Amino acid sequence: MIPNSSCFDQSTLLCLFEHDTLVQRYRQFFALLDWTALHEHQATRCAPGPHPHPESAYVKAFLVRICEEKRT
Repeated sequence: MIPNSSCFDQSTLLCLFEHDTLVQRYRQFFALLDWTALHEHQATRCAPGPHPHPESAYVKAFLVRICEEKRT
């Protein structure tokens, strides 16, 4: 998940991400996974208040930590 920033030109950031090898590697990795169950669960969630970040963002962050061998 990459937040929008009013400080930086978004088109420039998107261009940088498109050419970043690490970003491309993880996009290819995540494309191999079936996210439908997670998206269906998120769509049926009925809770008051603001919408939280997508659960897939947390799963992806966890997978990156595992792939990069981050222990804590």
